Amino acid sequence: MAAFRKATGKPETRTIPCRCAVTGRTFDIVFERFSPADRFQIARIEQDDAASDSADTGGGLSGRKPQLKTYDGTEFDWADYVCPHCGNRSGTVHCGDCQETVCAGRVHLFPDGMRSFACHDACGSIGTIKPTSHVHGAAASSPGTGHTPRLPPPSATRQRLPDRAALRLPGSLRK
Repeated sequence: MAAFRKATGKPETRTIPCRCAVTGRTFDIVFERFSPADRFQIARIEQDDAASDSADTGGGLSGRKPQLKTYDGTEFDWADYVCPHCGNRSGTVHCGDCQETVCAGRVHLFPDGMRSFACHDACGSIGTIKPTSHVHGAAASSPGTGHTPRLPPPSATRQRLPDRAALRLPGSLRK
């Protein structure tokens, strides 16, 4: 199969739908590889149109979250990652509450090495970060079809996070 992919120029593709923790806007990271012996490389990061983030659209899936598969995280190379909305280059976090992959634009490193995370405003989840060994995404059924899973727009029913000055995590240092 790998030889066929190289001969035809059609790579194996994985699309990771993401959301910016800072702005709440969605984007997709498209990874490709030609051989299972290689790691998936970032082929492109597709910034969604502002219209896809409005409450009037369902993000291309009638408001439903896409069916995502879980992949081994060691198969992915994140070297060229950058959030197209806030410019964060620190990677992504999978939120256990909203079940979305979110940029690390709201990760805070404490002096003791602990890292905390605040998800995008529509989710509002706050917590500490645990290492993970998997990635959530979708395989392209046939390369070049243009169909990628889209996250639904942020829910208007969730409350906004308090400003950073008012944010206190259990056990955090107070000054």
